[in-house]
Amino acid sequence: MAKVLIMEDDADQANLLGKILSNAGHEVEISFTGGEAWALM
Repeated sequence: MAKVLIMEDDADQANLLGKILSNAGHEVEISFTGGEAWALM
């Protein structure tokens, strides 16, 4: 499946979406700031 980067400042929403996508078979990375997202790309 796809590798997905979630950038969301709300931890609850980011974790929920991450869990849904992970359960669907995707590899998920979560960041809470733009700087973190850039570092993960």
